[in-house]
Amino acid sequence: MNITSFAVSDEAALLYQFRYKTTLFKNPNINPYLNAEISVRTVQQSDICPAQTYVYATQLNFMRQLDECLQSRYRIDFLKQRGFITYVLDGLPYTLYPPIVEYVDGVPLLIDGTHRITYANGRKGDGKFTAVFIKGVAENLKPSYIPSPVGWPGVQEFANIEAVPPGYKKRIKRYKTDELYQYYFRLYKFPGITKITRSSTGVNLDEAALLAADIRNQGR
Repeated sequence: MNITSFAVSDEAALLYQFRYKTTLFKNPNINPYLNAEISVRTVQQSDICPAQTYVYATQLNFMRQLDECLQSRYRIDFLKQRGFITYVLDGLPYTLYPPIVEYVDGVPLLIDGTHRITYANGRKGDGKFTAVFIKGVAENLKPSYIPSPVGWPGVQEFANIEAVPPGYKKRIKRYKTDELYQYYFRLYKFPGITKITRSSTGVNLDEAALLAADIRNQGR
């Protein structure tokens, strides 16, 4: 991996970003976490309910490569950081923040970070990782999807996006229409690219990031 720049924020900066910079995807004037309880905790996979029903092997492999690179070069375990990580890879800026968990109707629902948690659970060691926990979001601002009925045992692994069977749902929507789904979808604002799908087709990195964001917004 050609990482040319690397830095880790402190916990205060991480919590500030979530509290004051997170908005709804279709309503930038609403900050759903503004008055919520936000904390960073060290947990394991069984402590959290997944929303997704599948992951990509390409993304898990990317997690492995990034993990090996950061540990060997910077002695940093990205799964156990209490701040957000910024780095430049192949000339492009990226940010990696901890997985995000919201308590919804008393359930610790994973909002973002399924690949990292899946990777953490399969990595040698204790399987623990840090995650951002959010509690007390207003009832009328519930996230766009509900817990997956298949749980962690039912999360499937596909080679990449092209390998997902037609009609296979990535998440179960809480709201009936795509418009409402996108309205309540959380938009996390960090510098650089925050989500990427590494495809076996050699797709351009910028295009891959935009594609992943579009898929995520549509609940696939």
